[in-house]
Amino acid sequence: MKQYKCLTNDSSLASAIYVPFYPGFAVSRYLWGFNISVRDAVSLDLVKWLAQRPEWKRMWGRDHFLVGGRIAWDFRRLTDNDTAWGSKLIPRSAYEQYLWHLPKNYTKYSVFIPQDDFKNKKIVISERLLRIPKKEVLAMREEVIKLIPRIVYADPRYRLENFEDAFDIAVKGVLEIVEAIRRDIKEGKDLTIGFEELNGIVL
Repeated sequence: MKQYKCLTNDSSLASAIYVPFYPGFAVSRYLWGFNISVRDAVSLDLVKWLAQRPEWKRMWGRDHFLVGGRIAWDFRRLTDNDTAWGSKLIPRSAYEQYLWHLPKNYTKYSVFIPQDDFKNKKIVISERLLRIPKKEVLAMREEVIKLIPRIVYADPRYRLENFEDAFDIAVKGVLEIVEAIRRDIKEGKDLTIGFEELNGIVL
């Protein structure tokens, strides 16, 4: 992370604030055998600490971002039942989390299989995939190949010459959102509208 030239140690100069907290590490210690209070404690402590920082108060955290560091399932607890899996950081699918990395026409490169259909044994994954025509499989494969630079991280010392990697795309997306919020603040718009959706995006 520190290899990137876009960084500054002066928060007053920063376009956005990166929070070096890894929810994946925090939740992984407590995924098995702990109640939801324990699983959520570290994240809640972080929020309390951030809320006291002058950087946070500048835009009330709307210019802050962090890296999740685990699969989305570990952050998508849908209830407050102690038997439910994970934390409640982001109850969203990959299509909704990686808005900048994955094209909206997801049927061109992926097959969506509803979780409930699989859990309730209404569908057999291998059978579903085998029903896809070979021509369509080849077309999807080409789309996936095109996506590869967008979902991998290049060593910042050896940049991809003709492509943006996952970091480039994520930072660009964050900065665009922060700038849009700044414009809304200047125009006196209600920032609570739509913020819940934006708040679910995790890098």
